[in-house]
Amino acid sequence: MFSVDCVSLSEFEDYPNLFKALAEAGVPIASEPPAARPSFQFGYREVGLDTLKRVLGYAGIVDTNTPLGVAGLFDPVAEEGEWVIFPLAGLRKHIEHTSGAAYEEFSRFRSLASFECARGTGITPADQIVIAVLECLEFCERNRLILAFGW
Repeated sequence: MFSVDCVSLSEFEDYPNLFKALAEAGVPIASEPPAARPSFQFGYREVGLDTLKRVLGYAGIVDTNTPLGVAGLFDPVAEEGEWVIFPLAGLRKHIEHTSGAAYEEFSRFRSLASFECARGTGITPADQIVIAVLECLEFCERNRLILAFGW
C-alpha cells in the first residue's frame, strides 16, 4: 500500500531527529491539521514501482522510509534511508517536467475526484498519482502542513 497525506508537526514529536530537522527547516508548520483534508491510498498492484519512481523520483522520496515535503525554498535534507525533508516546490517542478498532460489537466480540475469524473475511463495509475499528489501538495501549501508519503 502506498499513501499520500497531509499531516501536522505534532505527528513527529516522538522522532527527535526528524522533529528537529523539520523545525530547523525554517518554515512555519501548523501544529494541528484541519479535520477535513485530502488523503489517498493506492495498491502496489495498481501503481508499480517504476511508476512511483518516475512520478516521485525527486530528492530520494521513493528510497526513504519517511519522505516529507514542506513549503519553502531549501535543499532537501536527509538521514540516509530513514527520512528526507524536501521542498514542495521542488516536487511540483519535478512532476511538471515528468508528467506532461496530467500536470496540465490538474490546473483545470484541481482534485482527483473532478479529474476522474471528467476523464471517465482511461485514467492511468500514473495520472491518478500525479493528480492526488498535486491535490495534497496544494492543500499542504495553503494550510502549512507536511506532505507525507507512506509505504
